[in-house]
Amino acid sequence: MGQLRKLDQTGDTQHEWDASKPEEVAVAEEVFALYRSQGYSAARMENDAAGEIITQFDPAAGVIIFVPAMTGG
Repeated sequence: MGQLRKLDQTGDTQHEWDASKPEEVAVAEEVFALYRSQGYSAARMENDAAGEIITQFDPAAGVIIFVPAMTGG
């Protein structure tokens, strides 16, 4: 079971998919593309390892975390 988690000012939004179900993978890929188009960065998280920045959806990923772009000034 994979999971997309978007972190923003409203909290933690989650979306799960089962890699063995093509229709769930397709929806998760659409959600991934939507979050990326909104300017979020994505990182694949596996076990206790450091996150890896990704730019394309990976249906085999365990957890993908989205964080908003950094702003400053």
